[in-house]
Amino acid sequence: MNARVGEYDERRRIRLMNHRFNLALAVVAGLIGGALSQHLPLTVHAQAPAVPPKELRAQSFVFVNSQGVTIGTLFLDEPRSGTSRLDDPRLGTSRIRLIDPSGNEIWSAGGSQMRPLAAK
Repeated sequence: MNARVGEYDERRRIRLMNHRFNLALAVVAGLIGGALSQHLPLTVHAQAPAVPPKELRAQSFVFVNSQGVTIGTLFLDEPRSGTSRLDDPRLGTSRIRLIDPSGNEIWSAGGSQMRPLAAK
């Protein structure tokens, strides 16, 4: 029975030594890694900041509120051929329009201020 107790103690002693060795190895590795990280130049390859676009192109811009509901649309209203009954060249020019969801014009620029009576 004494042989088994001695053998058990030997296994326990070896396990404790392995545990202490692993702990000491982890501490030494951490210290060496920390010391090296202070002295080695490390470069970071981050992405370059995005260059903002010089222009935006779209046929229309839709404005929405915080709930995602459309509150207005900004677009270029090009003249339709044959709609001008007068010989004024300004009636054939394009204009920018802002309309609400119902189709009512809120704001416009360009073109002619004269519009046919049927136009909204």
